[in-house]
Amino acid sequence: MRLNSRPTLLSLSLCLLPLAANAYGQEVPKDVLKHIRAVSVSIEWEGRTRASGVIFHKEGETYCLTANHVVDAAGDRQIRVVQHSTGKVVSINAEIHRQDEEHDYAILKLGKGVFTEGAKVCCKKPGLDTPVVHCGSMRGFDHTVTRGYINGLDRELGHGQRDQVDLTADMGRSGGGVFTTQGELIGIVTQGHPQRLVFFVPVRRMEGLK
Repeated sequence: MRLNSRPTLLSLSLCLLPLAANAYGQEVPKDVLKHIRAVSVSIEWEGRTRASGVIFHKEGETYCLTANHVVDAAGDRQIRVVQHSTGKVVSINAEIHRQDEEHDYAILKLGKGVFTEGAKVCCKKPGLDTPVVHCGSMRGFDHTVTRGYINGLDRELGHGQRDQVDLTADMGRSGGGVFTTQGELIGIVTQGHPQRLVFFVPVRRMEGLK
């Protein structure tokens, strides 16, 4: 009996797995990924996940950074910030602290002692081709981690400048953090288009985080 020597789709996929794993080059340490997941939260109202956010601390208070259009979409409904990655679900009502329509970001106040871990904020401008990590609640799947590269800086979109990253424009990414491979927060996703065109407002343009 003659064996079929033609490669199957499965065998080709298996051969490509190592390439896919290393497609973005630099390995992200497990402790960095753990930190990124720990500071990444879901934005919910009426019992449904709507978007993403990032926890940070300032002057002893705990805040959540997210996209302003997400807060606007909630209207008068109570926003809850929900953490799923610590082994137990932590959910807390959020109070609007600051909104910036031009740069499309909002800061929600959460009080003290609720979330012990906060993002390490970086205000430096990244270079082109910098590898980054994004964590968000895409399509309701909490703490989905994806990787990409910075492929545009200071893009003028008609309503403020954004940096660009080659991620897919999935629902729920809005407000999710863009991190360096060292775990530093450099921005949040605010806008996306098909064909891997995603834009984020960088931390360097945000008041209240510096």
